[in-house]
Amino acid sequence: MSQFPFDAPADQSLIIDHTEGVTVVTVAEASLREHTSSSVGNRLLEVAHLCRGRMLVRMDLVRDFSTAFINEMLRLSSHCQGLGGQLVISGLRPNVYHLLKSTGLAKRLTIVDNEDDARRALGLEAPTVIESFFARLAGQPKAGGPLTGSAAA
Repeated sequence: MSQFPFDAPADQSLIIDHTEGVTVVTVAEASLREHTSSSVGNRLLEVAHLCRGRMLVRMDLVRDFSTAFINEMLRLSSHCQGLGGQLVISGLRPNVYHLLKSTGLAKRLTIVDNEDDARRALGLEAPTVIESFFARLAGQPKAGGPLTGSAAA
């Protein structure tokens, strides 16, 4: 992965990278409550503007969050679409995904399980088996960079 190609203000709550035309943002907060949700949500909106709404938000490090953060993700998703892009969310814990699904909110968000699904959702081709094989031989992450990871429940 390369460095973020444009000037973005530093934020310890977010880890921002850019790979193959997609901005990958890892939320580096264990818990997102009311105040934190608002500040992280506003920061994600700033990043969305810089990348024209084409972004993946990784939630691997987040253990829990409030309904305020769900609202921030819904707002961010609409904003990304308005910019001509798409928000994809990965790394949700299974219990959180099931909660979103049971409330119908999962239908309003693009939530994926793995890197290949994230790439497809963003209109990118998943790396071929041969590309993945040679990337591993070279000691590099899968072609396209690590877009998602799994988190223990």
